Amino acid sequence: MECKNLIDYLTIRWAGKSDPDEVVEQLGLDPALFEIRESSPLPGYRRSKVFGGIAVCYDSSGLFPDTKDSNHNSKSPEQMGVCVSMPGSGCRTFENMSVFRFKSEGAFAYLLQLVYLNPDINATRVDLAVDDHSGTLDMDTIIRYKSAQCIDSRITSFDVHISEKEGKCRGQTLYIGAPTSPFRIRIYDKAKEQFEPGEQGYNEPWVRVEMVMRGKLAQGFVAAYCNSDDLGQLASGILNDHIRFIERDDSNITRCSTAQFWLDFLQSVEAVKLLLPEPIQHTIERSKEWLMYQIAPSLAMYDQAFGTGGLIELLKFGRQRMSAKHRAILEDFEKRKAM
Repeated sequence: MECKNLIDYLTIRWAGKSDPDEVVEQLGLDPALFEIRESSPLPGYRRSKVFGGIAVCYDSSGLFPDTKDSNHNSKSPEQMGVCVSMPGSGCRTFENMSVFRFKSEGAFAYLLQLVYLNPDINATRVDLAVDDHSGTLDMDTIIRYKSAQCIDSRITSFDVHISEKEGKCRGQTLYIGAPTSPFRIRIYDKAKEQFEPGEQGYNEPWVRVEMVMRGKLAQGFVAAYCNSDDLGQLASGILNDHIRFIERDDSNITRCSTAQFWLDFLQSVEAVKLLLPEPIQHTIERSKEWLMYQIAPSLAMYDQAFGTGGLIELLKFGRQRMSAKHRAILEDFEKRKAM
């Protein structure tokens, strides 16, 4: 697949809710998987329950920065309710572990329908990511067009950031829109972010275009998505409405022709019909890797000192100390094996 679309950040607020476990169950997840934290990644909440990058924030503090309603009144604790934050890792956990994954339309489509149909549930932020693996997008070309002012957009804020590590360039990012804007675009070299120099994939083509939508725009995206059967066309339309890379072949910027690389990219985006989940390792599989590379040498030493009988006693002790979270992860793993 040369181009794919996926939701890479999602924040949803359940107004009137106070029980985080009830919200976790509405996400199609098991509350036993989540750990309680006496802190919250989102302002306005004192506590959270977290699992796999998903944070369910609750216990309103009464202090809610940037949460005014349409009449510019501060939201009440009841209105703030419970808020779920899913950055990229949380999105992948949700689409791979929620029971909604068994729905014909997929986990995210089902959840967004729930948000769209329930007036007490609101999306406050949605990030839609479009990945180009074909090489159609090239960061050097994109930065060159920006420097030559070959961009037609109503947005006036542009910023280029160069990432460095140990004095070496680790990729470039073009930001379109202010950090606090209701709509912002990021275009960057995802391969150089994900891989280290010398690793397979570091020089492979992988440019990501992210659209960040907040507030009413996030809700608008949910409504548009739920009334469309073509995510690719929706993503292409959103991009086309906000930005266009152009050739300076007319004195009037609106009459300038669109750069061919951008036309090719938008056409490939339109061809994508569905959200494509990114595979993640199950928690048990990640634990296996950690045991093999971090714990196995110590276990081998323990076996050499106390023999197999000592290892068996160690495992018995471990089983006695398994928590509800461990049992829930194991139960989910067994369900997957049976599928």
